[in-house]
Amino acid sequence: MSLVEGCQADEAWAWRRLVDAWASAVYRWCVLLGLSSRDAEDAVQDVLATAAARIHTCSCDEVLGSWLYQIARRHAANRRRLAWCKRVFFLEDESTVPSLAGQNIDDDLEVRAVLERLPIRHVEVLVLMDIEGFTRREAAQILGLAEPAVASRLRRAREAFRAAYRPTNGIAELESGA
Repeated sequence: MSLVEGCQADEAWAWRRLVDAWASAVYRWCVLLGLSSRDAEDAVQDVLATAAARIHTCSCDEVLGSWLYQIARRHAANRRRLAWCKRVFFLEDESTVPSLAGQNIDDDLEVRAVLERLPIRHVEVLVLMDIEGFTRREAAQILGLAEPAVASRLRRAREAFRAAYRPTNGIAELESGA
């Protein structure tokens, strides 16, 4: 029985071998893909959990490495995107806060405070489409979703944002849902 077949059959020996054989490589990949040591350690756990949930999609031992690499790549990209959002939207020092829409700092800080309270799935789509200007198709590719799912998520995100945002001067694009 091959390693992949053993994992697909949920054999403990196979999972131990997979973790022993691949955990350090997955860690190295995550670091090389731009994660900090701490984030890479967390990503390894996420990658292995994803592998356990999706092992049925791996066809054989020969493709196991590339299959794991693709999972690691996605997890690293997600972690980098979340780190970027945290750096941009949750800065503590007001003097280093970049302006979102050329408005005053109070509006920018209020936007960040609202985004901090929204679910990350809403923040991601708002940042990609309303702040960064990506198209629905581009956002769908980045998020790994179908375009109708992005449209639906954006609609719900804008509704949630509007319900929570009370601008002092107003940011027309975000407030109007443009």
